[in-house]
Amino acid sequence: MIRELQATGHTLIGVHNDTVVVDTSHGEVNNKHKYVTDKYGVPCVYTYDPDIEWVRYEPKEPFLVLDKVYPDGIYIPKVLYGRNIVHLPTVKCVHPDVEITLADGRVVCIGDLVEGRLRSGTAPVFEPDGDLQIQAQETLFSLTPEGEVAPQPTLLFWRTPVNGQKLWRIRTKTGREVKVSAEHPFLTPEGWRKASELRVGNRIAIPRRIQVGGKSQPLPQLEETLGHEDIEVEKLPFRPGHKYSVAFQREAVTAYLDGQTMEGIAAEREIPWQAVQRILQRYDIPTRRMKHWIRIPQRTSPSFWRWMGYFIAEGWVQPMRTTCRFWWTNADPNIREDFFRLTEELFGLKVTARPGSNDCYVDSVQLQEFFTKLELPIPLEASNKRVPDLLFQCPDEEIAAFLQGYLDGDGTLGPRDGLHVTTKSRELARQVQALFTRLGVVAFRREHWNRATNSDMPARRYYQISVYGDELVTLSKWIRLRSEHKQKRLEALVARRQKGKRPSNWDTIPLDPEQFRRVRQGLGFTQASTGRPGSANNIENGYTRPTRPIVQYFVDLFREADREGRYRSAIDAMAFLANDAIAWDHVVAVEEIEPDTPYLYDFTMAGHPNFVGNGIFLHNTHVFTTITGAMKNAFGGLLHRNRHWTHAVIHETLVDLLQIQYD
Repeated sequence: MIRELQATGHTLIGVHNDTVVVDTSHGEVNNKHKYVTDKYGVPCVYTYDPDIEWVRYEPKEPFLVLDKVYPDGIYIPKVLYGRNIVHLPTVKCVHPDVEITLADGRVVCIGDLVEGRLRSGTAPVFEPDGDLQIQAQETLFSLTPEGEVAPQPTLLFWRTPVNGQKLWRIRTKTGREVKVSAEHPFLTPEGWRKASELRVGNRIAIPRRIQVGGKSQPLPQLEETLGHEDIEVEKLPFRPGHKYSVAFQREAVTAYLDGQTMEGIAAEREIPWQAVQRILQRYDIPTRRMKHWIRIPQRTSPSFWRWMGYFIAEGWVQPMRTTCRFWWTNADPNIREDFFRLTEELFGLKVTARPGSNDCYVDSVQLQEFFTKLELPIPLEASNKRVPDLLFQCPDEEIAAFLQGYLDGDGTLGPRDGLHVTTKSRELARQVQALFTRLGVVAFRREHWNRATNSDMPARRYYQISVYGDELVTLSKWIRLRSEHKQKRLEALVARRQKGKRPSNWDTIPLDPEQFRRVRQGLGFTQASTGRPGSANNIENGYTRPTRPIVQYFVDLFREADREGRYRSAIDAMAFLANDAIAWDHVVAVEEIEPDTPYLYDFTMAGHPNFVGNGIFLHNTHVFTTITGAMKNAFGGLLHRNRHWTHAVIHETLVDLLQIQYD
């Protein structure tokens, strides 16, 4: 593009504004602009430079919205007068381990998704700077302009060489973490902001719920490999033995092929079970050995996942010489009874209780095979537990059933605190947090070190998942715990939350105090006449952040008073911030780190320019400059600061910007 324009006599400059690039020495390099502008001799100007003159623009025709959004006037850089504007695409990429939720509920790493598409034979396109793009449609979840989390397709997959660039690791108060390039933007209350611009204490958007239309899934079935159904008893060459007649041997073989155990056949005939074993070996009958022949449900169900929740919470698997033992422990009579009943109903296995202990077990090589097909590790222990991936494709009712079983086993509820569950498995903690999101519950994930009080072992790392406040109210609509004392505590916490003032120290709405005051005063309200003077005072002076119900109250009040629509854009922006689908997480760490991967990855979405990765809204790569074109630069270059005020009226804003550019 630069070569063609220079060849036709155009004089070019590069322009950077104060929010696209904070530190130009990093931004121009990481965004691959400086290499290009240096190569082709294009000088650059920076609109935030004190020497740049900003002049007031007087419209020749009435604006649609900009005069209402910015009543003090529109100021634009004088350097842009008389110039044509083109917009160069940027590439914002994430670490290959970032997990993406697909439309069917599956959770995959972005690197595995892109590399898998490459291995499938899809032809890539290689860019001159080493970037690789693949045409691919895969439906992910995005945030719409209306503030809803909805599925939308991708158009392109991207892979970008790191080339030694530093990465940025962002961690939030709820325990979410993501590694991205310096340029990768996050959604803040002021608009999209690059990772390298974020600071501790900033707020970024996360989805409160990812709603998947899941379906009950077929369960992996065990393969019959013994070939018993192909054995014709009448054709076996029976011959008399020293102790047992042909008729007796035929009867024993037939009973075994019909499903009886060697022990059962021997007990009925009052002979050692080894005698039955020798008869079967004599005629080459494959034996089930110590297997307990079990049945497997055809499909997932709430009962199946409740059983799995119980087991993942308090079970462990111990391979033995001739069998595999599935241990489980719990002292609650209601939960024990339910677990015993489900084990027999689902698998046809009877649980053996260990005398004088809460421990119990079943022995089954086949159940081991079933766990292996579900990709659960054997041996299964506290540090390597995980949720079968199949659960993420199931309906919400089945996810709730798993969480009910898991919390009945490992969950604790404080009398005035919240719900907590602790595990040694980092992967299990991450998965459980994601499952809560499927139900519309924002859960916290934290790491901590503990040393057992009855052991001299060194301290170990544990992961705690916690649910507080209004999130408990939402959770109580999905699950009812079978542990009576846990359920009573949950009900007490919910009742206390519903009748109180519902304060929150994290789930607050980051309103712009200046914008709020401007709307209140412009509509003729005093703080007292709003009906909530304390809340209005706190918002405008930054004493506390308002909760969602408080903001919704003011939004409704202001909409009713704004009959002429003078402050519609500002009120819409407040409503967007308070949308039920979004939670505004707190950034607790921003770190520049060394790269640990040769490539970063990204998507180009078909519509809304973002996707959900590691439970955070992340901007996507866009390359279709015929759509944004000069308008992208107009939005950043002409509106300067506080342009996020126009997000709610973006269509009218773009019309006004076109008027400025045309003039």
